[in-house]
Amino acid sequence: MENYGIGVKSIEVNRHIARILILCISLISCTSLDYSPEIPPTSTSMSNSEFAGLSLTPAGDAPGTSSRECSGDTAVPSLSPGWSMVWQQVFEHPIALPPEVTDTQLILLERADPFPGEFRDTVWVLNPQTGAVLWRFDGADNAALPVRWIKNMAWSQKYIAVNVHYQKGLRFEIPEEYLVVLDRSSGEVVYTEQVHVLGMTVSDGAVYYRGEWRELNRVDLPAGEHRWRMPWKGSFPRGDFVIGSWLYSFNLDRNVYKLNAADGALVATATLGIPPILGDVLIEDQRAVIRSERDGVVLFDLQALRPRWATHVDYLIAKDSNAFWGDIPSMTLTPNALHLFDAMDNLLQVELASGHIVWRIPSPGAQAISRPIVFHDLVYGLYADGTLRAYSAADGSPVGTVMKVPLWYRIRSDAWAWRSLVGGLDATSDTLIATTGCRSVYAIQRGN
Repeated sequence: MENYGIGVKSIEVNRHIARILILCISLISCTSLDYSPEIPPTSTSMSNSEFAGLSLTPAGDAPGTSSRECSGDTAVPSLSPGWSMVWQQVFEHPIALPPEVTDTQLILLERADPFPGEFRDTVWVLNPQTGAVLWRFDGADNAALPVRWIKNMAWSQKYIAVNVHYQKGLRFEIPEEYLVVLDRSSGEVVYTEQVHVLGMTVSDGAVYYRGEWRELNRVDLPAGEHRWRMPWKGSFPRGDFVIGSWLYSFNLDRNVYKLNAADGALVATATLGIPPILGDVLIEDQRAVIRSERDGVVLFDLQALRPRWATHVDYLIAKDSNAFWGDIPSMTLTPNALHLFDAMDNLLQVELASGHIVWRIPSPGAQAISRPIVFHDLVYGLYADGTLRAYSAADGSPVGTVMKVPLWYRIRSDAWAWRSLVGGLDATSDTLIATTGCRSVYAIQRGN
């Protein structure tokens, strides 16, 4: 389970502190604040026939405009011999986060514009094999709340939890913030609460979220009953995960906290040894891989509650790519290996049993804009020159360029600095899914 969201890494802290101070001064100077009425969020389930009548294709590109440059993003990309396009879905607005494939669903986040005050986020759930829309979450469709943006998402086998903000417009109103839990199969709203959320995770039986003061809450699903609320004495959490009867919290204070998920009681505290990057924690088979900005990568044994190994891998915190900014994992975990890019965009394979770097492949000269994905004995990387490249998982040797696609570029506005490139990869058992920050989502397959 992975958490998606919009976060801030350390290099952006000073900028954001300055913005917060400006916002506070503006709020103090206002004579009054307008608040919007509480409107429960909604989701829409769509059949294939209903979706057939909905136009997602925009009227046309606007290359060279001040806010974006994404010319030709509706065109069919060039594919290498042996590869074929399974489907290509074109949305009205750019796809703002990397794709996430879970079982039989593809989860996407569409964002109308990169500038604050103009967000119109929509969560789309598609069939990854066909591209057919299963359902979408639009939030509250009301003129009083025209601005919405998805701050965070988490999912389990049964549910998708969404942290959504609503705001009236460009003025300095305090946004209304909701925690919304959706049924995975239908998109039906199971639970909603107006609450400030710092982070969350969801299991098949409950949603766990951190409130304004980092306190941890559990709400049972689907009943929606608050089971417990626990004040938090640790540092800033960088990721909470439910595994069986336990909840593990990875914190900036270099510790791991193990809690009883049933009552929130603290069971044990263990030393992690590194301060994790927000959301850059992967868990599989009672093992957690955690990445730090300066202290490399650590494998942590969740049963023994101690680190197994630590490997130094430089990390470039100033990357412009969405895949390396915020609480989005920058690594890919397989049963025996870990794959990741270092600060110089070199591709690495790390042996999971020992932490030994098996191979390191030099960058092709372009910035990596997605975490690597392992698919049918090959490792794939998406780069800032618009190329999707393949490497042998055995030794890292280059196999070649698979696809060439246009990319989404963002420039600095007067008020905010945005990521320059947005892209991502994921895979089903036989299909590779790619997003580039433009409006198209590509599903491709390799022939036998």
